[in-house]
Amino acid sequence: QSARRYERIREQETHEFMKRIGEHANKAFLPLLEKGELRGIIIGGPGPTKEEFVDGDYLHHELRKKVIGVVDISYHGEYGLRELVEKASDILRDHEAVKERHLIQNFFRHLVKDTGMITYGEKEVRKALELGAVDTLLISEGYDKVRVRAKCNNCGWQEEKTMSEQEFHVYKKKLTHCPKCGSQNINFEKWDVAEEFIKMAEESGSDVEIISLDTDEGQQFYKAFGGLGAFLRYKIQ
Repeated sequence: QSARRYERIREQETHEFMKRIGEHANKAFLPLLEKGELRGIIIGGPGPTKEEFVDGDYLHHELRKKVIGVVDISYHGEYGLRELVEKASDILRDHEAVKERHLIQNFFRHLVKDTGMITYGEKEVRKALELGAVDTLLISEGYDKVRVRAKCNNCGWQEEKTMSEQEFHVYKKKLTHCPKCGSQNINFEKWDVAEEFIKMAEESGSDVEIISLDTDEGQQFYKAFGGLGAFLRYKIQ
């Protein structure tokens, strides 16, 4: 009888503990979910308690939809958190891969249907960013173009081009004289296009998604579209 009473007390305390955890999680994560900043929740712990927490009515129903993995760990506290992150790496990688596939498949659907709500290519994406028309910027992790500005310090002539690092070295060697005044006093500036576009996107409130080369869709996006594209907020004439 004492054992059964002890078990009931233990179950009640466990229930109250998980209830408090759920309340803290709801308070912390629901605002992030509403802002679109919550991609997924991974829950970890020793023993069966974590499954009881997930299966029970402790998390808000919208947060329960965001649970992407449950991981068994051996430790508590900071060490347990580190173990959880380490063991969850495959879950996170798979989750990102699924999300990436959906993004690129959606991009292809817009392309096939010719909706006018996507664009691709350095020149076209740059224009869309300048207009503030980009909803989500897509950049392949393999995209490595640079933007180059050559300027004559004598007459003021200048030009900007996008090219690879190798092309830049050839361009710099060939452009020894200003095509307008013949001066050799030419200055070259170079910056990373991906970094420039990410900054432009952030300034206009656009989302940025880096597309890996680990999926077939990611490879196709890189090979067919140069690794640069965007979903638009509205059609561009």
